[in-house]
Amino acid sequence: MELSAKGKRVIITAGGSGIGLAIAEVFLAAGARVHVCDVDDGFLADARAKLPGLGATHADVGIAADVDRLFEAAIAAMGGVD
Repeated sequence: MELSAKGKRVIITAGGSGIGLAIAEVFLAAGARVHVCDVDDGFLADARAKLPGLGATHADVGIAADVDRLFEAAIAAMGGVD
């Protein structure tokens, strides 16, 4: 079965490595625009190098101000979120 997410705009938390990064790869391959967050700047840099077009924000989802900043950055970069 082929997954299609063409035109969708996706946020993935903890997306700098591991399962989060794998999910980002699947959505990008299916045509979605993807913005990830992580608390590790090194993971974010590696993820962006590996996946051109990936948006990324340093954010801890346990901190409300970081979540607000994450959504502001993702919406500005992708024009909204699905």
